[in-house]
Amino acid sequence: MNGFAILAIYAVVMITATLIFTKKEKNVERFCVGSRKENWIMSALSIAATWIWAPALFVSTEKAYANGFVGLFWFLVPNVLCLILFIPFAKRIRREMPEGITLSGYMRDKYKSDGVKRVYLFQLMGLSVLSTGVQLLAGGQVLSVATGTPFELVTVLLAIIALSYSLFSGIKASMLTDAIQMAFMLAASVAFLIMAIRAGGTSGILEGIHGISGNYTSFWSEDGIDVFLAFGLPTTIYLLSGPFGDQSFWQRAFAVKSNRIDSRVFCWSDTIRTGAVLYGYSRIHRGRDWISGERSWCYQF
Repeated sequence: MNGFAILAIYAVVMITATLIFTKKEKNVERFCVGSRKENWIMSALSIAATWIWAPALFVSTEKAYANGFVGLFWFLVPNVLCLILFIPFAKRIRREMPEGITLSGYMRDKYKSDGVKRVYLFQLMGLSVLSTGVQLLAGGQVLSVATGTPFELVTVLLAIIALSYSLFSGIKASMLTDAIQMAFMLAASVAFLIMAIRAGGTSGILEGIHGISGNYTSFWSEDGIDVFLAFGLPTTIYLLSGPFGDQSFWQRAFAVKSNRIDSRVFCWSDTIRTGAVLYGYSRIHRGRDWISGERSWCYQF
């Protein structure tokens, strides 16, 4: 399908859903955190989609392909634990600052210091700019390679589409479109799994469970320890700390019902996200078929 057609369909679906299910928001507080009583199901889907960066889909597939279950474990488990670890902090900040909007604002009130606020603003804004750049560049690259559409143009159009519905109703538009995107990712994950089973059966997936080389048979083997030291340890540190430095998670903590900042929202988002990221396993055996080619499934996705 032509790249412009894909973008047009994406824009129509997201903007139409925003116009139908949300209202134009002019109040600053409601623009940022909604009614503070957002539905827990949509909140869980939104949090899951927020945490699945474009690189997550690349990395989960590449590690499953190269290092089998060992590599996928060290990417998947910290991804799940990070939100469980985030729950008590989200509950505390909501309890201590029920009308809050940002982490930087909470820190200013907590320590009575504008200097502290500026430090947090610098970090939060820097991460937001860089993460947005990563998402746009990775998404633009995928669509460009898949459709032949110019990379620069695709990237700019993706930014315009996201900005157009976000400016309409703020956090509500973001959470709604996140939920739609997450539903699509789950459907795609199921489709990939079915395709993998039909192509090579479950035996094809099991053949790749120890990686393309077949050497990753245990967490405690020499190769397994190498994966932990080179990938698992730094990835775990990064992922466990990730939500704490990302304003989008604090913003959703302020937007959801206060009595739902618990396992219902964050653990369900973990379950949903796990289902999407686990599609990496469905691609393991395909990597064996493509190893002699010019591309890998990791690159395609």
